[in-house]
Amino acid sequence: MKIFYSLILLFSFQYINAQPGIYSESDIKTQTEYITAEFYKYSSKPKEQEEKLKGLLELDRTNDATYYQLARFYLVQENYPDALSQINKAIKLYKNNKWYHLLAADIQELMLDYTAANQSIENALEIEPKNTALMYRKTHNLFKNGNTDAGINMITEIENKTGTTEKSSYLKLDYLNNEGRKEEGLTVLKNLVRLYPGNVDHMNNLALQYVDLNQIDEGKKMFKKVLAIDPENVQANISLLKDESNTSEESKYLFAIKPLVSNPNIPLDQKIKELIPYVEQIPFEKDIEYVDAIRALSESLVANYPNEAKAHAIRGDIMNLTGQPQTALKSYDRTLELNDNVYSVWAQKMEVLYALSSYKELKKFAEKTIDFYPNNAEGYFWYKISSYALNEINDATSFDDIYGFIAKSNVVNKFKFTLTEAYGLFVLNQANKGLIKLEALKINILKQDAFAQELLGDIYHSLDKPKEALKHWELSKALGNYSDRLQAKLN
Repeated sequence: MKIFYSLILLFSFQYINAQPGIYSESDIKTQTEYITAEFYKYSSKPKEQEEKLKGLLELDRTNDATYYQLARFYLVQENYPDALSQINKAIKLYKNNKWYHLLAADIQELMLDYTAANQSIENALEIEPKNTALMYRKTHNLFKNGNTDAGINMITEIENKTGTTEKSSYLKLDYLNNEGRKEEGLTVLKNLVRLYPGNVDHMNNLALQYVDLNQIDEGKKMFKKVLAIDPENVQANISLLKDESNTSEESKYLFAIKPLVSNPNIPLDQKIKELIPYVEQIPFEKDIEYVDAIRALSESLVANYPNEAKAHAIRGDIMNLTGQPQTALKSYDRTLELNDNVYSVWAQKMEVLYALSSYKELKKFAEKTIDFYPNNAEGYFWYKISSYALNEINDATSFDDIYGFIAKSNVVNKFKFTLTEAYGLFVLNQANKGLIKLEALKINILKQDAFAQELLGDIYHSLDKPKEALKHWELSKALGNYSDRLQAKLN
């Protein structure tokens, strides 16, 4: 960095010394002050930089460039009122500099004054009237200010100058749809399909717009036109399958898309994206047909992608959520063999090990998780729980200082830390104290956690309150706890 500053100084003084008689002593002083201000800028000395820039104004209050530099300085300091004041002085001195108006717009946007920002952009457009980027920027500000009609009119104005483009059309479409003006959005998409014949993306979007407007037959016709051009098109194939199956019977749809899942020409990410909503809504009270269908799809995925971690990971999730923890564990192990950098898989494996009551393996894997991810709370949580489950009390609290520090900054982690304390009290035959710990927690969080509900059931059972115990165990199962351990308690 010293070399860089030396070059600035060397260049400046060589330039001055090479032209004797051209610069006055005042000119040389001004240039030296500029160089010093820049030096302070790159030295991260804001106060000194500000003083030098103000000093330059004392030398010449008609220098618009100094006001501009001072405005930029205040902008970096997030002092927007002073930044705006300085750039306005620069503009007053020299209004034909586009960059002065754009800096004013930057500041005004940060101050959320979009009307003023658009006036500054309009001033810049007077200097560069064909600059469509500035026109688009003005459009965005109109929408941010709630002037939807004016924004759409501005897009039309841009199109009148440049012609209709994909960018202008989709921007207009987004805002029309957000305003609920979907019939007008349909017109925009029809025009796009006309302007870009054979573009299947535009055709798919038009078909989806038809469907969104409940014009199902028109949507189907457009999807079929897409397939006439591109028989393997994922969006069109999936959309038509959804229509042909009874969408209220998701299991039929899941069976129907099995050929698509097996199709090697469709990207794996697209298949997973299509499956995720169905994984998320796997019913707690198992629908056998639904479960069979989604398990079959996960099996098809790993058969077609045996060396893809994503395929094994989603199969693990599906098997875990449908009450097959042993198979889920194998899938997670295979995922980690292929890619051990996905933390969520580590977390899921620990949950499955607990569901299987594999406490020794859980403790060992939790310790490994702590080594790999020392700043994540789950490893500490399961290490502590497994240690208590193994009655290894000293080990259970060995990470408490670190775990407590990590947990305190997050509501969920604090909740989990309290669960470990309540679990420990239960193991140490202090169920009443454990119950007090749990009752002090926020009830909405408590009701949504399967582990907490099982623990509450255990505590009430130990306090000889079987009805309360059963209620909490059943809630734990409803929250997705399909462990044999819990089932044995329910039986």
